[in-house]
Amino acid sequence: MTQCITRLPLAILATMGFTLVLLLTGCTGISVQPSCPTELDVSESGAVSANEQNPGAIARYQWEAIPSNMGAFDDPTAPTTIFRPDATGDVELKLTASDGIYQVISSCVTKIIGPPNVSVSLSASPQTAGIDEVVTLTCLSTGDVAATILSVTQVSGPAIRISDISPGVVTIRPLVEGTTRFQCIGESGAGESSNPVEVTITVSAEPDPVPPPPGGGRR
Repeated sequence: MTQCITRLPLAILATMGFTLVLLLTGCTGISVQPSCPTELDVSESGAVSANEQNPGAIARYQWEAIPSNMGAFDDPTAPTTIFRPDATGDVELKLTASDGIYQVISSCVTKIIGPPNVSVSLSASPQTAGIDEVVTLTCLSTGDVAATILSVTQVSGPAIRISDISPGVVTIRPLVEGTTRFQCIGESGAGESSNPVEVTITVSAEPDPVPPPPGGGRR
């Protein structure tokens, strides 16, 4: 919605040849149609523009975000500038434009959304293994947005062959001693990726000793 406000008293306007009828029929000075992005991620920025229909004689502009804590403009006095959001929710981007005689106030609304919560976990069983012992790595989707692709890869240590068992579940069979790190990254159906999560596996020459059964194992 646009408001048109005259900035001079009627007596002065009358001396300038204006009539009350003219004032009541609408704006004859500066005219704008501000535009802004329909939606922005809170980590993004977007261009906003006054889209001047009539710039007037001496155009001045002032952008405001309502509420004010929703973000800031690179140059709030420029007709076209960049808005950078700081919080999620609906923000009204208000533009006040004046040409020395008339002042118009108009606005547009942008929805600020947060980044999709795609997250995963990764576990190893066992995490300390012997040479030639099978280790199972399990990656699970844990975020609000489901990860439909779960990719487990090795990031350090002696190369080990990875065998896929099911989505997010793989097995490895280490053949040399050492410490090896694996990671998992999840991806949603819309293509958003999670942060990588890692697990460290330690391989020794001998597997962990199996504890004796209760009673010492004697017959």
